[in-house]
Amino acid sequence: MTLCSTAEDKKQWQDMIGGKTAAGCTVKDYQARGATISYVMQCMGGIEGATLITVTDDNNYRGESRLSLKAGDKAATIRSKVTAKRLSPECRK
Repeated sequence: MTLCSTAEDKKQWQDMIGGKTAAGCTVKDYQARGATISYVMQCMGGIEGATLITVTDDNNYRGESRLSLKAGDKAATIRSKVTAKRLSPECRK
């Protein structure tokens, strides 16, 4: 999958992980140590998640997320891994 991330996208993400609420979610337990960023996210409707991101350099990072949700007595966990590489300094349409 390829997607374009703009400076505004990055600002919204930084605001969210900085403890502000975004899209009904609040980030807690944000920690940045060296090249590693981790945080826990709690969202409306009983959705919770945790993310761990390791920045390799200015153009590369990798990460892993776990998202747990519950609807009535049914529970689900979604796990995802990502490896990202910057392909261009700006988005092209």
